[in-house]
Amino acid sequence: MVSLSDLLKQLDVSLETYHQSTEFGPGSYAAELQPFVDCEEHLNSSSVHGDRGDRKVVAPDIIDYLRDGLRRTANSKRHQFPLPVILNNCSSPKATRQLITISEESHALQSPQSARVARQIRKKKNTSIFQKCYRLINNQFGGEMAQTKMSKNSIKFRCFWKTTTIYEVLKARQWVETESELDWDFFWSDVGWMYEFFDHIHLADHQRFNHFRNYYELTRKDFLIKNLKRMKKTLEKEDKLEEAANYNFFPQTYALPAEYGLFVEEFKRIPGVWIMKPVGKARGRGIFLFTRLSQISEWKKDHRWKSENPQVENYIVQKYIESPYLIGGKKFDLRIYVLVLSYAPLKAYLYRSGFARFTNAHFSMKKEDIANKLVHLTNFSIQKHAPTYNSKTGTKWSLHSLKMHMITKHGEAKVNELFHDIRSAILRSLLSVQNVIIQDKHCFELYGYDILVDKALKPWLLEVNASPSLAADTPQDRELKYGMLDDVLTLVDMERRLPTQTSLQVGGFDLLVDQGATESSPKTVPSLFSYLGCYNDRDKQLKQMAKAQLASG
Repeated sequence: MVSLSDLLKQLDVSLETYHQSTEFGPGSYAAELQPFVDCEEHLNSSSVHGDRGDRKVVAPDIIDYLRDGLRRTANSKRHQFPLPVILNNCSSPKATRQLITISEESHALQSPQSARVARQIRKKKNTSIFQKCYRLINNQFGGEMAQTKMSKNSIKFRCFWKTTTIYEVLKARQWVETESELDWDFFWSDVGWMYEFFDHIHLADHQRFNHFRNYYELTRKDFLIKNLKRMKKTLEKEDKLEEAANYNFFPQTYALPAEYGLFVEEFKRIPGVWIMKPVGKARGRGIFLFTRLSQISEWKKDHRWKSENPQVENYIVQKYIESPYLIGGKKFDLRIYVLVLSYAPLKAYLYRSGFARFTNAHFSMKKEDIANKLVHLTNFSIQKHAPTYNSKTGTKWSLHSLKMHMITKHGEAKVNELFHDIRSAILRSLLSVQNVIIQDKHCFELYGYDILVDKALKPWLLEVNASPSLAADTPQDRELKYGMLDDVLTLVDMERRLPTQTSLQVGGFDLLVDQGATESSPKTVPSLFSYLGCYNDRDKQLKQMAKAQLASG
């Protein structure tokens, strides 16, 4: 059999000659390959395709053509070396060398299976480069590496959210969808399924689920504050006063009805504007601002609220940040994504990209504007009803654009300090719950952190969301979420392709903490540079990672 390495040796001297080759005429194997587009474009966007009759030939099948041609060469003299045909349809010598480099890493071809050139593969623009390289090499050739990993076609997934970006990402991975209640490998669910089934079933070692059992210790507003306060008190008791002082990134907060008496005392001491939030609701529902205790009395009466009533809806009351940082006179907050893979030991990644959510109305603390949610709440579910809302542009800025804007106003040093403080606040919030949340090897969780920045460039943690919205309301929003979710799946690593050593960066995710990588698990937060808001080079990083993994394999 003619090996790929032998072909490359013959081609190495005259790549450009082969690039222009037209020696394979109509009716030969070459005709079946016409016309391919730029192979370099394939490496960047998976858009290589050609026609073979009425069927599409997609990028991963290029190597299948080559493999099939080698099989023909071994059995017949009719078709000679199909590789030059592929080279002939690359638009540049650079593209040719890229294809050869990838092909070379796949080892010599032995015992090839039948070509699968007629298979239709659904491609998405933002599919991970890491995934594409494996599809092109490992999954197409099936060497020893592939035998030790789960085939993409053997991974069964369930997805509760079928109208959001996560469903698109799962489908693009070519995993097999199932509706079975229990027979799945990967399940992206709402929390309701967990309450109903999680404690009553046995999961196999490989099964993964996207929530921790008591996730609410971090995401329910009153529990989050309780755990942050407890952590601060623990540090004070241990005489770690400097670290305890760093737990000052959340507004003064009281849980109602339990701490109503304490709140009244504090309100009399520090009046002004306070904000009420139901602990179990999202998207701005049930939130209101007030300036007088009488407004709370009316609210208590309306809700038939008694502190001893177990059925009462719990709220938190917080001191309102009256001097937020404004851009164009409008208030905004930040949505930042954090992936926790384990709590014991704590291992988490922080996504570089995020967005700032703006209000449509200009900020005002005038009495007549206190009750106006369009002025004070940035939630998309509220702002989309504003008369000035533009569905094409939305009300969001990318985190990178925001950071660049702030640097022009305040300088790089101050803005980098702000983003480092945001990173530190996120890490400290995870440290506050790591001994409370139940560790389970089957679980991981993607959190959406909401951060407010005040005019002094101080970050304030507002809340943490267990099921951040994965719907995309603009093309930019979809691009961010698609790439982020694809990187989540790469880190969860159902195909078992990542190295055993912890990676500092995977796609757009940067390592936030990995206590398992060290012998000790310090409670203090090291002063590290934050990549949050920096340029997201996920495509480049995934290409490099895939190439390194394939070379080491």
